[in-house]
Amino acid sequence: MDEQAKPEQTSGHSSAKAPAPHGVEPLSTGKGVKETIESILIAFILAFVFRAFVVEAFVIPTGSMATTLLGAHMRFTCKECGYTFDLGYSSEKQTSGDEVDIPERAGRSYHAVCPNCKYVVSAEESTKPLVRYGDRILVLKYLYIPWISSPNRWDVVVFKTPADVQGTAPYTTNYIKRLVGLPGETLMLLDGDLYVRHDESGPWEIQTKPRYAQDSMWRPIYDNDYRPLHNSREDELRNDHWRFPWVHAAGDGWDTGDKTLAREFAFDNLKGSGTLRFDGGSDRRHFTDWLAYDATLGENYTVYSISDLKLSFFYERQAGDGPLRLRMTKHGQEFIAEITPEGARLLHRANGRETEIPALAAIKPSSLTAPIRVDFSNVDYQVTLRLNDEVIFRTTAEQYQPNVTDLMQRYGRSSRNSYPKAAVEIAAGNQKAMLSHISLSRDVYYTPGEGSTAINADPGQPMVLGKGEYFVLGDNSAASADARSWYRSVELPHEDLYVGPGRVPERFLLGRAFFVYWPAGYRPMKSAPSVVPNFGDMRMIR
Repeated sequence: MDEQAKPEQTSGHSSAKAPAPHGVEPLSTGKGVKETIESILIAFILAFVFRAFVVEAFVIPTGSMATTLLGAHMRFTCKECGYTFDLGYSSEKQTSGDEVDIPERAGRSYHAVCPNCKYVVSAEESTKPLVRYGDRILVLKYLYIPWISSPNRWDVVVFKTPADVQGTAPYTTNYIKRLVGLPGETLMLLDGDLYVRHDESGPWEIQTKPRYAQDSMWRPIYDNDYRPLHNSREDELRNDHWRFPWVHAAGDGWDTGDKTLAREFAFDNLKGSGTLRFDGGSDRRHFTDWLAYDATLGENYTVYSISDLKLSFFYERQAGDGPLRLRMTKHGQEFIAEITPEGARLLHRANGRETEIPALAAIKPSSLTAPIRVDFSNVDYQVTLRLNDEVIFRTTAEQYQPNVTDLMQRYGRSSRNSYPKAAVEIAAGNQKAMLSHISLSRDVYYTPGEGSTAINADPGQPMVLGKGEYFVLGDNSAASADARSWYRSVELPHEDLYVGPGRVPERFLLGRAFFVYWPAGYRPMKSAPSVVPNFGDMRMIR
């Protein structure tokens, strides 16, 4: 747009204005208004084009992807340990679009339980709590075309669902799930994990999640940074039973702050050793796929034992040269990570044999004397030890893999729970040390069908994907209406498209979700809607 020329300054007292430079026309008011309107129209057109072909905003209405992405929910802060957690909200009034009816307050009370210390929220707090909006996200549209990009396993995708949705026309409702199955694969869900094979006679291979996806799928079991005000609770009326989960023998050198409620664990025994063992006591939810977010499902929904875990903490050796040992078990197989001033090693014990796993990277002894971050995980049949975020050990499929035949024989029977329960221990000896920021987490568990109810991709009914067909799951498996339960075929004769149940056709994919731009908002006052975004929760979607 042309700019109005300023008059030149002349000497003397003449008030005459200098003529406009040659070729520059003074801007008239009428022309300025016209160009402004044109600019606004162009901006609108570009915005519509951008929305239609590049990026579009969507809202998360339900909790099928919780807690990776939140639908409409209620937020609580535990009065016992200070942990903030969310409960999914299910609207009684359903709508036909992506939005759900979100009132100021829920219409009933909820059995809210803290996921960290299992404290039961009081009836006063959980009766008709305030309701928050779901996350609003940005989606890269038309990303999945051959000359740009192909869908990848573990992408979070938005698509037109092939499932029946009450009150809507077929294939018009947007869903968001995690893409787990690719064209040409046969897949099944077994013991909470995803298995794939590429032909009928080939072996089943467990699918290990990349770190960017795995980091978003850890769920808390216990974080000692949110230590409760009491070491134990017994309340029959409120169904509230809890005790401090890290236990040890008296006088062994460990001090877990039982008297002071400290958030650090200290070990002081230069001539002996002691072991911390994680034990949830009478609370049977610690090593299960129970999720506090799913309180709306009721207390009696089926939970499954889990053993895919991650132990994290900071370790500072203050004196002594003894080892720090971390022990983790899964289905009778045992892994021990040992850290000493000279280095580290990883041992695998199974069937009466002990094997030492070769290290991927050398460790400088000097780096082991300062506070170091330790991450020890056993997930998707892959054991990893990270020190200061560097991978020191990681098992391969040749060193550690599932017994698929045994797992399939146990599937759907009570014997599936006959495996020894998972164990997590921290042992120290001949040293003085401090552990801080101790937390234990578990992986997402993909739930199977119950009893005689078969589902897509369970061991009795593996999912075979054809060309241009995909399989999707929700991160909140217990509450997700996903491809496991879809029994409607896609039949569009005029488009020459025929796809069997449980499959998402490639042309139904709208794009990949990549950013939460408007996390569940704050209410500026109790009577106001959640209109202020929680900027601290803005994040990339992994």
